[in-house]
Amino acid sequence: MIERNGPSPAGGFSLLEILVAFAVLSVSLTAILAIYSSAFQSSSTAERYAVATQLVESKLKEVSVTSALQEGVEGSAPTEQYVWRATSRALDWQGPSSSGEHPLKPYEITVSAFWAEAGSEQAVSISTVRLTSAQ
Repeated sequence: MIERNGPSPAGGFSLLEILVAFAVLSVSLTAILAIYSSAFQSSSTAERYAVATQLVESKLKEVSVTSALQEGVEGSAPTEQYVWRATSRALDWQGPSSSGEHPLKPYEITVSAFWAEAGSEQAVSISTVRLTSAQ
C-alpha cells in the first residue's frame, strides 16, 4: 500500500486555519464597527448644527420683523437644550446727504445658538444689517 504524507483528500480545515480565519474576521469587524461609530457621531453632530441653524434663522427673522430696532440683547433661558441670544447694535454710517444726516439708520442684528456637545460648547451665529428710519 502507498502511504501519503499530508492532508487526506476528504479532510476539512485544520484548527490553525480556523483560528487564523477568526482572527482576521475579528480585526475586520472591529475596524468596520469603529467606522460605523464615527459615522454615527458625525451624523449626530451634523443634525445638531442643522437644528441650531434653523433656530438661528427663525429667531433672526422674528427679531428683524417683530421687534422695534434698538440696541440691546435678548435671549432664551439657559435651561433649554439650545440657548439663543440676539444682539442688536446701531452702526455708525454717514451716507451721502445734503443735511449731513441720512434718513435711514443701520442696525446690525446677530443671532447665535449655543449647545453643549461632548463636553464643549458649540455655537452657530448669523448676522444681518437692517435699515430703519433715523427719526
